[in-house]
Amino acid sequence: MQIPIETKANLRSYKRFTVLQKAQYYTEKNHFYRDCTIIEISRSGAAIMFPKDENVVKDNIIVLEVLKELETIVLKGSIVRVSMIENGYIAGVKFTKLIDMNVLQHLA
Repeated sequence: MQIPIETKANLRSYKRFTVLQKAQYYTEKNHFYRDCTIIEISRSGAAIMFPKDENVVKDNIIVLEVLKELETIVLKGSIVRVSMIENGYIAGVKFTKLIDMNVLQHLA
């Protein structure tokens, strides 16, 4: 009997949602806001796209701010992986605490 191979998606603790949401961020090393795009989000983390001229570094603490219908949603986390793409970077962020389901639904 063969044991099925678990895919990465099956190993995730929380479902991810594609959002393509514009946001602003700053890191513990750069305390000024820059633009980014949240590509996917879950209760525990997100995939974020940054422009090519950004200095995205693994293990940096990051604060994201999303303006949604006159409300600012603040998300704090740590960059856990960074991949270079043609026009910038995609980083995986693990949030310091789980996002409330109502906030997640508002973003998704």
